[in-house]
Amino acid sequence: MKKLIAMVMICGITAVLPNVAQAQEDPQVVSMIEADLKKRLNTQVIHQIEYQDWGVYWVKANSIYEFDEPVYHISAYTKEGVWMEDKFDISHRIPVSIQAAIDKREGAVLAFGQLIYTSENAPYYKMVLKSGETMLMDTGFEKMEVGPLRGGLVLTSEVKKDIEERLENAYIIGGYQDFNQQYTVIFKTDYVEFQNGQILYSKQGEWVETKAFLHDYFKLPLELMMYVNDHGGLDNFGPVNQVWNATESYYFIKFKDGSSVKLDLELNEL
Repeated sequence: MKKLIAMVMICGITAVLPNVAQAQEDPQVVSMIEADLKKRLNTQVIHQIEYQDWGVYWVKANSIYEFDEPVYHISAYTKEGVWMEDKFDISHRIPVSIQAAIDKREGAVLAFGQLIYTSENAPYYKMVLKSGETMLMDTGFEKMEVGPLRGGLVLTSEVKKDIEERLENAYIIGGYQDFNQQYTVIFKTDYVEFQNGQILYSKQGEWVETKAFLHDYFKLPLELMMYVNDHGGLDNFGPVNQVWNATESYYFIKFKDGSSVKLDLELNEL
């Protein structure tokens, strides 16, 4: 094995729908978000404002902003109602320069496209192909060598070198800093190209863990596919992650019934 250590609907416009706040949502914050959306984005329809368990409000809406018509987007706000991000669905309005870049890739088919604005980074385009490949481009239609980094995260030359040595054909599509420093990457594995994953480093720049998201049942290794099939099958199949750290390598499988199992690479339960 190689060293891997490897919505879209355009919603119809009716009237601005009232938000039904859930118990954990703050009505005052919801009102602040609604006012910001209408002022900042010229929002026509607010479909949903929902508070997430990790302390972020998610908004689904249609807004005109700088487009000729209302465009569906998902926006994020802090628990205090401070704007963080807008992700506009532009799957049906891809700029000509980006479409040309996609067309240069033999057999490439667009799955979805977004124009993303964030409070910490310059605007950029995110194109995801049906193959799983992610293309990030700036507003000048140039490929971004590294995706946006949030929370003050800095990609040091040492960490970048380690990622390149540890992962095959890695493309860093984003990263953030929390209690450690974490990057999201796509890379090749022995199983599938453009595998999504995460790689975690300490604040001292030391590698902690690599995780591959093997969430496509039909692209799993044959023996792992058979294991899932023997333990509830596709109807009960949830995410599969493959994890590497300093002490062990293993699969972690979740099933839709809520159960989970940890296996070594020979599929023995741990």
